[in-house]
Amino acid sequence: MTVRVTTDGAPVTFSKDIEVITPEDDELFSSDQDILAYEPNILEWVKEGRNSFLDVHRESQIEIFKWLDNNGYHNTDGTPLDKSNVISISEFSDWSKFMTIKIIFEGLSNATDDIFHEKALRYREREYTSRDRSIIRIDKDGDGDADQSEAIDLRSIRLIKE
Repeated sequence: MTVRVTTDGAPVTFSKDIEVITPEDDELFSSDQDILAYEPNILEWVKEGRNSFLDVHRESQIEIFKWLDNNGYHNTDGTPLDKSNVISISEFSDWSKFMTIKIIFEGLSNATDDIFHEKALRYREREYTSRDRSIIRIDKDGDGDADQSEAIDLRSIRLIKE
């Protein structure tokens, strides 16, 4: 992109590179269509100047990878996982859409007992349930396949000692 600016009669021209990301490159785990199924009026709360919650879906994806990293799920070389490791986006879909709705309502909440706070708490529980019941296939070694040994079992179980 080249910009020409004239302020005092002396034009200045400079160039700047802009990275354009297509939806295919973005590979988000959820979309506005996914969350509309749970909250049909949620788009009423899109920030001024925007027409979607694309930024919040990206935030959810970043938070999912942070969670995986913080909980010890890494590539075979020890580096953090990223979207290039994901074999099937659908395995992250529920986790991402409930996290996205939770983040939206947390941002709208301004009191501990308002409806947005209550909804955020409900969707946080759904987010945790979706995450804890997941088995995701990740390509940890970069060979393009998720081998049997590369499946990550995020399910939680109760262990009772008698």
